[in-house]
Amino acid sequence: MPDYETMEAEAIAIWESYQAGEAGAIAAGEKWVQERSVDDLTGWAFDIAVDDEAGIAVKTKKHPQWRLLWSAGRADEW
Repeated sequence: MPDYETMEAEAIAIWESYQAGEAGAIAAGEKWVQERSVDDLTGWAFDIAVDDEAGIAVKTKKHPQWRLLWSAGRADEW
């Protein structure tokens, strides 16, 4: 698994691409999530706010509630 700084840089680039509406952002986000998630992943999204934070959210069979895999900061800023 990549180190924290690499993961952070990748997440920021994917988030900014998604926010800009760039083609390929969703596919890049899905690939990024799958590379960093456990086998029981049941969903992921860019558009879920968790505890008033926006970012890349996931849910799994073990944790069926949305939680952030990466936080972009306060949801009201996006």
